[in-house]
Amino acid sequence: MSHVHLSIDAHFLFHVVNGISNSVSIYKFPILLDQVVKENFQLRAFPLIKLDGKLPVIKAEMTEEFIQTMAAALSLENDNNVDPLVVGSAACLALFGWEYGYFEGLEVLQCKACFRRCALIHYRNIARNKEIQKEQENVEQTSNDKEMGDHIIKNTEESHAAANVDEKTEGLVQNLKDLIFDTETQHHWYCNWVNGDGRSTTNKTSEELAKRHPGWSITLESILKCTNSVTLGDSSVSQESDNQFNTFRNALSPRPQQS
Repeated sequence: MSHVHLSIDAHFLFHVVNGISNSVSIYKFPILLDQVVKENFQLRAFPLIKLDGKLPVIKAEMTEEFIQTMAAALSLENDNNVDPLVVGSAACLALFGWEYGYFEGLEVLQCKACFRRCALIHYRNIARNKEIQKEQENVEQTSNDKEMGDHIIKNTEESHAAANVDEKTEGLVQNLKDLIFDTETQHHWYCNWVNGDGRSTTNKTSEELAKRHPGWSITLESILKCTNSVTLGDSSVSQESDNQFNTFRNALSPRPQQS
């Protein structure tokens, strides 16, 4: 009887150890053709674009060049019916693996790699952000003597502590505290969209972290290659793609480990 138990335990341990050894490969971003990566990106982006003003405000620097490039990748560069900010936000979310979902009666952003779900109602959306900006403009026009405008936009906490802040301004300050969506840190730490290999980043040097190639940067690189190959001559595709990749990468993820 004891021999049977030992055999079962040994068999169980074998699979546990084997599973651990293979877990790294499970969490690695899959190797795909550039065109397939671009098509998957489009499949994630288009449902997000349909959300329009309900999309969350993204914590990233989306330049005009980035928005135009993503519009070209989505064949929307000549579509004037879509807000450029919506295109940029949807593209940024899709680059980082986020998809539209519906869970327990709530519209969510979800990642199928790390199973993270984020309800849209928790974040300030584009439509509300535009309303806040209009309110700020009105405050600037009527309260120049208090020099509030730029302080509210650029530094919420400093404005809130400023002297002679009236009730209306205080309300605007509170509105500005709505959550902004960080496409990178909202993933679980082990997600291959932001990690690359599923390994912990604790106690890693900046050089070790820089060698990681997460899924979002692989996706960005593939999209640029495919898009530029259509719009540019073959001789200039590689250089143009490299330049854009470095510019967009630093803007979308300005953290040391991505430098």
